[in-house]
Amino acid sequence: MCGRLLALLIAATLILTFHTEPAQAKFQINQPSIKTEVEYTFGEIITFRVRFQSDAAIQEALIFFQATGDTQTDVKTATVTPLRNNQFELSYTYNLADRPLRAFSKVEYWFQVKAQGVEDFPSPHFLFYYEDNRVKWQSLEENAFRVHWYEGDVAFGQSVLDVAKAGLQHVQSLLPQAEIPANIEIYIYPTSKEMQTTLSLAGQNWAAGHADPDLGVMVAALPAGPDQRLLMEERIPHELMHIMLYQLVGPNYANLPTWLNEGLASAAELYPNPDYQILLNSAQKKATLLPIASLCQGFPQDASNALLAYAEAASFARYLQSRFGTPGIQSLVTNYANGLDCQRGIETALGMNLTQLERQWREDTLAENIYATAAGNILPWFVLLVAALVVPLGLTFSKLRKKPASQLSEREYDG
Repeated sequence: MCGRLLALLIAATLILTFHTEPAQAKFQINQPSIKTEVEYTFGEIITFRVRFQSDAAIQEALIFFQATGDTQTDVKTATVTPLRNNQFELSYTYNLADRPLRAFSKVEYWFQVKAQGVEDFPSPHFLFYYEDNRVKWQSLEENAFRVHWYEGDVAFGQSVLDVAKAGLQHVQSLLPQAEIPANIEIYIYPTSKEMQTTLSLAGQNWAAGHADPDLGVMVAALPAGPDQRLLMEERIPHELMHIMLYQLVGPNYANLPTWLNEGLASAAELYPNPDYQILLNSAQKKATLLPIASLCQGFPQDASNALLAYAEAASFARYLQSRFGTPGIQSLVTNYANGLDCQRGIETALGMNLTQLERQWREDTLAENIYATAAGNILPWFVLLVAALVVPLGLTFSKLRKKPASQLSEREYDG
């Protein structure tokens, strides 16, 4: 009996020995030996290189990378090159034409290697800053601002910095609760064409200025000339307001109606666009003003109506600020950030609906008589209606007058 039991125990031990997979060893990479390098040409290619020591032969390696704010992580197979003394180099070149990375963003990257009989090794995460490196930037820095430019002298860069500081004070008078970010990067291009060409390489289509609020980055075109200072005072505070709005509401920034977002940005300008009032007066006379409700989700694509939309948003935002003050604007921004829709947000914050406030804005700011305008809009249709009724009646009456009296008597008798 004891011999039988001993035989069963030996058999069980042999079965477990042959069917239990060996535990994988830990991957030993000398982490201090990890050296990373990133080289890129803006809008064209990025090359990642990683060197490290390993006591196991590398079979496969993957490179991961993702730009700030991007929802997609790229995963690519890297080339593995053995070197001397257990050194290995991983490399991968990415074609930015396949999927551009976000301009002026931080790009996070890391790698993972595989070797036979050991666990996969995920590396620490690394960062590089993806800015336009095709030009040689000059820079000035003060407090939260860092200004970058490549045409013009230091005095030009200081002017941009001065306008940014003045713009910040003005923005804070409108949004006193917004916190100043630790870093605000300002990139200045000498022409709109150069800026647009550069940013189209990053899959973006901007006009004369743009802000990426979550990055704390603004880009603006400031051509040389007598109007350069005025353009600074218009464009830099405008983009700064977008950044400060994001500081106030965070990711809920996307919930703000376009008319409020762009209206507040225009209201922050130290030098308001003088063409806006001309556009408003002309549109008011022609009865072609765009309803504010149509500007909740975006602005028109055609240039003329887009400019009119900016003019209306700026005027309407200034009207609301002058009437309801900073607390009213603060409440309005908070309501929209909390998810209320375009109509409900303003009604809850200011006690009137969007249509009522728009009517009062037109009356108070544009001296528009709403009822006279409505009558003027109806008049052409009223004339058409009268014509449609009078002409047939006139023709009928004319035919009756031409009939002989005997026929008229018979018709009357038969009736």
